[in-house]
Formats: sequence, structure tokens, C-alpha cells
Amino acid sequence: MDGLYCKKELLLFLIDNNIDYYTKIHSNRIIKDPKTNKEYQVKEFFKEKFEKRKKKKLCSQCIYNDRTVYIIAEKFEKKGDEKIRYLITTKKTSVAQHIRNYKKRWAIEKVIRTCKQYLGITKCQARKKEIHHGYMVNVFKTYNLLELARYKYGLKSVESFINGIKNKSISFIETCLMAIDRYFDGVFMIP
Repeated sequence: MDGLYCKKELLLFLIDNNIDYYTKIHSNRIIKDPKTNKEYQVKEFFKEKFEKRKKKKLCSQCIYNDRTVYIIAEKFEKKGDEKIRYLITTKKTSVAQHIRNYKKRWAIEKVIRTCKQYLGITKCQARKKEIHHGYMVNVFKTYNLLELARYKYGLKSVESFINGIKNKSISFIETCLMAIDRYFDGVFMIP
């Protein structure tokens, strides 16, 4: 699922193999209302429901490519504009539980994004599996160290720590890392 939305083939694989998942679904995907058997785009289907119910979070059972799924629509504010996020899953549970489950998944997505955009997890060009494994281990160790730094300095995200030290000198960064290492009692044993 490398991208904002999951490909149709992957969604069908997950559904057909009874694998629990939560992912975004694009607002223009076609679904069927199981009550009326009428086809809608996801956004059209929920537009009517939002108008009737006046809620910020809704969940409905739908048919997607002849499979029963649950689609969750959640209104939220982003930079002053109201947006709607659409999620798809095969799990039947409350709307609140769906949102909590998705937020757990989102934390993982942020780690992966940081590792891709800032720590170069996709940049290894080695041909041997062992080297790739070592490279990935070091990327995630680096992420963990940065997470500790984020915690120590009370920042909101690892990315905010990275952006904060981008223009700093090497000696400043070394000082930060040594302070973090001392704070956590030599866990990383920085020389």
C-alpha cells in the first residue's frame, strides 16, 4: 500500500482472504447500497447520510465489488476547511471503535513516512539481503533515537526534531545525541 489509497486488487485480496485491515478508500470508488442495490460513488452515498443525520462520523455496510464491507466517513477540520476521510474495512464494530483502530494504524504510517522521506529507507542499493536487513535495522534504530530526542525536548514529532536540527552544526547535533544518550543511561553507547 505505497500511496494514499489502496489498489482495488489488494483490497479484494484482503477481503477474500478474511484479513482484517483499515485503509482509506477514494471518494469516487463505486459501492452499492445493500438495501436498495443502487450504485453510488462513496462521497455521494455519504452526502445524503450526512444531510439526514447531522453527525460527524458515520459507518455503513456496503457492497464493494460484490463483497460486503463497512465504510466509515469522518468529517474533520484541516487548515480551516471541512474535509471528509473515507475508510474501508471488513470488521463490524462501532463507529468510535473504527476510528480508534484507524488512528492506531495511522501512527505506524507516520513512522514509515518519516523513514522514507527523512531517513532514506528506500535508498539502499545493495544486492544482498543481509545488507538490506542491516540497512533497515539502522534506519529504525535512527528513528528510535530521534523519537527519544523528540521526547526529551518535548517536540510534537520526529520530523519536527529533524527539521529543527537541519541547519545546525555537526557539533550541536553531537551534543544533542550525547545528551540523549546520557539521559537514557547509555542505551545507544554513542562514542
